[in-house]
Amino acid sequence: MKDPSLEDKQVVLVLPFQNLANSSEHNFISESMLDLFVGGLSGYENLKVLSKNTSLLAAKKNLQKKELINSYNVRYLLSGSVTVFGKNMRTNIEIRDIKNNQILLSQLKNSKTDDLFKVQDELVLSVLSKFNLEEDKIRVSNDDIETIEELRLLQFAAKEREKWSKEGYFDYEKALDKLYKINPNGYAHNLSQAWKHHYKFRLGFCKPKSNKASKIERRAASTSCFLKAMEFSTKAIEINPDKADAYLAQGYFLASAHILNRDGDRANEWGGLKKAGEFAEKGYSLINNNSYQYGLAGEVFTLCNKFEKATASFKKLFELDDNPSDTFTSFYMQASFLNNDLKKVKQLAKKIILDRKNSDEIDNCKSPFCGNAGYANVFLLYVYEQEKDFENQKKYLREYNQLENKYTKAMFTGRTNPANFIWSKQFKKIIEVMDNLGWHQ
Repeated sequence: MKDPSLEDKQVVLVLPFQNLANSSEHNFISESMLDLFVGGLSGYENLKVLSKNTSLLAAKKNLQKKELINSYNVRYLLSGSVTVFGKNMRTNIEIRDIKNNQILLSQLKNSKTDDLFKVQDELVLSVLSKFNLEEDKIRVSNDDIETIEELRLLQFAAKEREKWSKEGYFDYEKALDKLYKINPNGYAHNLSQAWKHHYKFRLGFCKPKSNKASKIERRAASTSCFLKAMEFSTKAIEINPDKADAYLAQGYFLASAHILNRDGDRANEWGGLKKAGEFAEKGYSLINNNSYQYGLAGEVFTLCNKFEKATASFKKLFELDDNPSDTFTSFYMQASFLNNDLKKVKQLAKKIILDRKNSDEIDNCKSPFCGNAGYANVFLLYVYEQEKDFENQKKYLREYNQLENKYTKAMFTGRTNPANFIWSKQFKKIIEVMDNLGWHQ
């Protein structure tokens, strides 16, 4: 459905760049171009750049001009290609006005691969000038990433993390450790190390090796991963105290460490949720129209029980990103529930359910954070119970029961849904409604 707020804006869709070389060795360069242009062109009042997720979806489905205009109000398509031969590189970009079938910009740059970042910045500036906009960012490309090898490692690690698999973790870890070794005093190098330890925890690699370890020993081992994460995010803040990312990361790690130890003696050892909230506030104050940062801030505010601020931050994310990630959408739904905004819960739950119906991928998601339709249905059924809208409740209960990917009570109350442990009093209300309606078996 077309967003009416885009009617008066110049809407740009950046397509994934093509790698025209015979080898896939330099795919990471062409892949970096999508992130570069989506990020570099975002945040301007009269220019709307559709999200990376939408770009990938449009390319995957090979959406045609008519559908792009009708569904997303696209006026301009930015496309391009990269060819690397030895140490030389040829980069081509084109901006086409698809409503008038006119080429707005066509530019070809021949350069050395070592000049990649200079070329990238020049190309973004060229595009901005075509839209009569001035570049207002300190640097377009990645912080402290100065070489092709650093970019390759960062892109590789990002792709491995997207897989969310134990098998891929060690390649991910190896890439980030190589990146850090290149520049131990780099902002991105330290921040990526911080998130590495969080990812290590999420995949279960922070547990003691012994199966006989006590609960206290398991908790201590997991906590050690967050302490390492905090060590690196603290250094990132020292390197550049004017960027939001590291403050938000520090708030996330502090809140996580508190929650992990909430029943023990160490719950407030690092300042607890109060300190985590302070870092979240500082990070939030430094955000400059960055959708991901608003999403991360929303998560941290939620963990700190600042639900009104969380939902306000997620709202900004949704204003900037036309296709937010499943994780942020689900977190927004949870934060809205905890903020007692049932209207927003209903809207987001329906979005998750509809997105899953429209997806071409097989639904094997078992977590609340990967677009689980069953999880969203549970929230929706709760809302209809409060509204006493039993007709719609009956309709969605039928849909819930017909889902092939079942979502059970054991899953809702289990480890894959940590929210049930953190806010057990509030989530108990949902459980009571579903106990009466009937869960998947």
